[in-house]
Amino acid sequence: MKKLKSIALVALFMSASLFVSCSSESAVEEEKPVVVDPGTKPGTTPDPVVTPDPVVTPDPVVTPVPADDYWPMAVGNQWVMKQDGKETAIKIIDSQKVNEDTYYRFENFLGETDQITGAVAKVWVKKVKGDYYFKLEDLIFDFDAYKGKTTGYELILFKDYLEVGQTWTGSFVQTTTYTYEGTTFTGIILNFKYTGTILEKLATITVNNVEYKDVVRFKLSQKTTIDGEDTTVDTEYLIAKNIGIIKMISEDYGSELVSYNLIK
Repeated sequence: MKKLKSIALVALFMSASLFVSCSSESAVEEEKPVVVDPGTKPGTTPDPVVTPDPVVTPDPVVTPVPADDYWPMAVGNQWVMKQDGKETAIKIIDSQKVNEDTYYRFENFLGETDQITGAVAKVWVKKVKGDYYFKLEDLIFDFDAYKGKTTGYELILFKDYLEVGQTWTGSFVQTTTYTYEGTTFTGIILNFKYTGTILEKLATITVNNVEYKDVVRFKLSQKTTIDGEDTTVDTEYLIAKNIGIIKMISEDYGSELVSYNLIK
């Protein structure tokens, strides 16, 4: 049963182990000039000649967009993270257009942890106007006598335009089907709720003797109920403007940026 509970929590740890409003001034209506016909007879009231109203083009509706990118997305971008003394290169290896959005696939996104041994899933990230989405495809696991699949999910990992103390929330559902010693079990359904919180902005942080400026520190808290017991995973992230995630801290493990190479 302990292994089964671990299976249910695998995908929870997958995402946990990651690394303006505008205003316009009102136009002032100009006084329309009156032009007198020079041929008008004296003592008579001239008919005013009014210039036509100018064609007014309405201001476009502007959606607030952050001026800078906290997590540069381009195929070939790479971040080397250190966890428990071991370095892992996390690289963007592919991109995929879905409707109007572009998803970027990460290789070795999670590094290595005890929680995900024997589990394989594709990880994608997309950015939409300051919202950074984390997408996990169906998780295929095979360890000990357990073989099976947990359905994937997508959540908002980070909102770079929020102020300190502001939050965002969301939820998703996962279903697990697995085989144990030749017997198939279905219908393990878990409901997850998550809350993100901006903890600090415009901070200067030193990681591995490198000073990073314009850093945002935020927390993602994910919660579910298993066997009547609430299970919560809190993960804190530090992300530097135009660089990406430089540090990740959770209860069981953490990782730090060692080096990076950005194409864009």
